Amino acid sequence: MLQGVRSIIKTTSKDLLNWSEQVPADFGDTPLENFYVSAAHPYFRAPHILLGVPKCLVKRRKYHSDVPHPGISDGIFMSSRDGVHWRRFMEAFIRPGRDERNWIHRTTFTARE
Repeated sequence: MLQGVRSIIKTTSKDLLNWSEQVPADFGDTPLENFYVSAAHPYFRAPHILLGVPKCLVKRRKYHSDVPHPGISDGIFMSSRDGVHWRRFMEAFIRPGRDERNWIHRTTFTARE
């Protein structure tokens, strides 16, 4: 956690036993927000570019007044060449959905086949 906000950290291993030092992701001058599960992977047409669609929990947003916990999760789009310095796009790439009751849950996650 950086300044009370969950973020993404990069670490590598060749044998899954010994790991490199953790390096926090750098999103430049974008606002600090809670990121879960980076879902980062090489772009198949240019494997030197990493793409990610992490879950971004935006605690300040609340869609329904009857929901006890504030926060809505979006999938945001980001790209990197080194896995540490990321270009993060500020508008949500994946939103909770068309059914307004989807906006009460913090369950927007992406998966890769």
